[in-house]
Amino acid sequence: AMATTRPSAWAYVAAGQTLVELGELDAALRTLDEGEARLGAKPEFAAKRSELLRRTGDWPGALAVVERAERTWPRHFGIWFERASLERLRGGPGSLAERTG
Repeated sequence: AMATTRPSAWAYVAAGQTLVELGELDAALRTLDEGEARLGAKPEFAAKRSELLRRTGDWPGALAVVERAERTWPRHFGIWFERASLERLRGGPGSLAERTG
């Protein structure tokens, strides 16, 4: 699906998910980078990048992705969900800011 003349962002997101499930986090992140290079910035790429970083324990990295994405797509559900997931993991909005700032 990524090789077609009109690929969807979801093809790259799905490939990234598959790669991380195979233990290939770096390859998954590179796949999202390739998607962005080809299709431009999309909230789906940012949400998936944040999710992958969060799931692998890089909470500060995930938060940085979410904060950048929120400026461009403040009402995107995937971005909101990632912010909420990070806040829940870190004990709420105030706790998250204290521990990563």
